[in-house]
Amino acid sequence: MNIFKWFQKKGSVGSIVRTIIKQYKLLKNQNSELDDDEILEMIFENRYRTMKAKPGEKKRYLFAMADSNTYKSIKSLSMAIINIEMDVSYSDGKVYENCLNIVDEEIERLL
Repeated sequence: MNIFKWFQKKGSVGSIVRTIIKQYKLLKNQNSELDDDEILEMIFENRYRTMKAKPGEKKRYLFAMADSNTYKSIKSLSMAIINIEMDVSYSDGKVYENCLNIVDEEIERLL
């Protein structure tokens, strides 16, 4: 593992995934009747409930995500948050791929 990937894993990318998994497990244990979609929606809404105004494009993306429920898994929610907060998207190529690999590794390790 190169040093850049290690920093990503221990830093923001890994932190986002670990936080989502921690919240997911907590909500699942507290509310076993909720399905995964409902839990992921609660995590998303809670994270951005007190959102201060973001630049126009990011704010529109955030609200479009909330309306369309494009986060159907811990992986997709993690990548959406990485896109919103770190401005890493599919078009960023290798950086996006590295983030995706870290998300996969953390999910496999923690779930």
